[in-house]
Amino acid sequence: MQSMLTQRNSGVDLARTLAIFGVVLVHTTGIGFGRFGVQLFFLISGYLLADFQKYESASSFLFRRAARLFPLYVLVLFYFSFTKSISIDFFNVFLFANIYWNFPQVPGGWSISSEWLFSLFLVVLGWQTRLKIWFWIVLSIVAQVISGLYVYSLGGADSVENSSSYVFLTWLNTTNPLINISFFMIRIAVKREFVPLLTSKLQLIALSLICVCVDLAIGHAMVIWNLGIYSIFLLCLTSEIGDYSKRIVSFIGKRTYGIFFSHFILLEPVSNLVSNHFETISFVRNICFFILVFAISVFCGWITWGIVESPCLKVSKILHAKLRIN
Repeated sequence: MQSMLTQRNSGVDLARTLAIFGVVLVHTTGIGFGRFGVQLFFLISGYLLADFQKYESASSFLFRRAARLFPLYVLVLFYFSFTKSISIDFFNVFLFANIYWNFPQVPGGWSISSEWLFSLFLVVLGWQTRLKIWFWIVLSIVAQVISGLYVYSLGGADSVENSSSYVFLTWLNTTNPLINISFFMIRIAVKREFVPLLTSKLQLIALSLICVCVDLAIGHAMVIWNLGIYSIFLLCLTSEIGDYSKRIVSFIGKRTYGIFFSHFILLEPVSNLVSNHFETISFVRNICFFILVFAISVFCGWITWGIVESPCLKVSKILHAKLRIN
């Protein structure tokens, strides 16, 4: 346990780095495992937000979360309102759009909407007792199984020809808050010591590999990845990270929000650029596509952190002090 505590910050940054790596990977190469990077982000959020009641009031917590999530998101929303005709309405502006599958959102917006909904849910939930946490974990897992079987019975979301049906099935089986709340709550349960904490790297690696094998055998099943992502996160927390690696994961981990949105903006122009040079060699094209998008996104994340996120967080602290939110 002591080694985990001393590695906590670097471990969380390592998990964030793996998560954003996976998200960019799936959108550039189509490698399916990367899509669960978002669920890893949910798990990280649950871990970091679990005990906010010990340190601040509900209003202070929501003020701080809003300062973190909204400024960059609103700028991205305005950008996509011009380039993709995403409507600037109440549900999009206030990050409620993911409560319903038919609200058009900015690319990746469903995950940020869920982050905000989870934050509100934590306040409504109040102090997280063992019973409350396990109720929501079990409810979410049951929903994952039922929705997964339903979508499987239809041949999968990719098999439907109607675009609106694809959006509905994807939301039903992958992106809606109820399906994802187990990832958020599992880490709260671990933080509150409501579940046994595995510390054996061999056990964690074995559990991760088993989840991968089962997932490959039956297709991408969200319920399997509750265990898989749990194992990956614990591996990150308990890993010994060298000084040079710490600097890398710290740099990326702090800027994952900007990297996340930047890579969506870069996908189309970089894809066109790469395709012009690698028209027939798909493997090489995908590698170049991923490297370019990830590298430029990290640079853009560095820019957005410096001119948007960090200043907004500093201003929010000043406002918070003046308003004396307790």
